[in-house]
Amino acid sequence: VEADRKSDGDYHILLKSGDKYLITEVPNPDCDHAEGSAYNAIYANIVSFIESNDLEGKEVEITGVAFVDIDHHYARKQADNNIELHPILRIGF
Repeated sequence: VEADRKSDGDYHILLKSGDKYLITEVPNPDCDHAEGSAYNAIYANIVSFIESNDLEGKEVEITGVAFVDIDHHYARKQADNNIELHPILRIGF
């Protein structure tokens, strides 16, 4: 697992298995769009979990919404089918 906070405040968690990748993302709960979401408290709890735990290199279990993200015009570590889990709805060890 690799976790990092992007410039927009969202957290990306990159799941890896060998040379396969899956991008997962939780919105910044302070973002205007997320603040109006019924899931905002969930986002805040997930961000708190990420910030309270060292996830690097650990195995985590994530539940999220499957999202096809093909609007990137640059190379990145992504799933072969461009599926991401965005947003993350649950995370734990």
